[in-house]
Amino acid sequence: MSKARNLISVFLFVVATISSSSALAQAYAGRYAMDTGAGNAVLEFESEDAGQYSGTLSNAGFTVGMRGAVVDGVLQGGVDDGSDTVVFVAEIQNEVLTLTLLEIDAAGEPNPESAQVLVFQAADQDAQAPAADVNFGEVIINGLSLTDDQRSQFAGEYGIAPLPGNYWYDPRSGLYGVSGYQAFGFMLPGHEFGTPDRNASQGDTGVLVNGRELPLSEWLIWSYMLGAPIQIGSYWLDEQANAGYEGVALPIVNLYVAAQQNAYQGQGGSGENFWSSRFSAGNYDSGNTRGYVSVPGHGPVGYGF
Repeated sequence: MSKARNLISVFLFVVATISSSSALAQAYAGRYAMDTGAGNAVLEFESEDAGQYSGTLSNAGFTVGMRGAVVDGVLQGGVDDGSDTVVFVAEIQNEVLTLTLLEIDAAGEPNPESAQVLVFQAADQDAQAPAADVNFGEVIINGLSLTDDQRSQFAGEYGIAPLPGNYWYDPRSGLYGVSGYQAFGFMLPGHEFGTPDRNASQGDTGVLVNGRELPLSEWLIWSYMLGAPIQIGSYWLDEQANAGYEGVALPIVNLYVAAQQNAYQGQGGSGENFWSSRFSAGNYDSGNTRGYVSVPGHGPVGYGF
């Protein structure tokens, strides 16, 4: 467990002194349930001293331990599955707990592309069922749950429905990711799912792209593509990979061109990922009538073929 806990503290957040720990300690303690279609998965947390938590995740007769700490209101830690290669982040909004599980890659970093997002609802302590009727299949994008009509439109456009989870989405560029993390992939731009807030990726660099602050891991990738460190400031990015200063219409760079000029092959990320495939080669034709995009919970999906 020590390895996973050290990695989560280095890569995701710096675990510092927990302030107001008595208030934080009550935020996650309890039992949560999620309908898997074949029964309920049950997540339980108990509070310990100084904002620390221990708990279990049980499903289909299999149980793993979990241990973590609250930092800035977010519970993060490691899964005790015997491998020390899985970490988690949990957030609560309106009695809905979103649990994100990530694998540790060969470089010792949590790999955002391995993210699995599970959505739990607070449940009675003496029952395996939820405390109230809840739609466990919620797809939350930019803090809003998709309606049935939006899901149907999504499935009609991509040929597949998004998996339940808590995501952010940038309608100008098409970038999206799991809430609290760097970009995971590109969807088509222009969906009316609202806009991400500044802290959608828990950014810490002072570099904002379409209003979302980049985390260090994503800032490194962008800097590799551009061939120089990105300076603190606000920028825009469109669906054609043009980028410029916020408030100035004229672009200053095109990421496709910059990536090719700098021979970008995925540096700064976890090996082969959507950044290298998107910007070193591109993943749609010149008219954007055919190509590949990424669908939350599924990965690459073709369109126009």
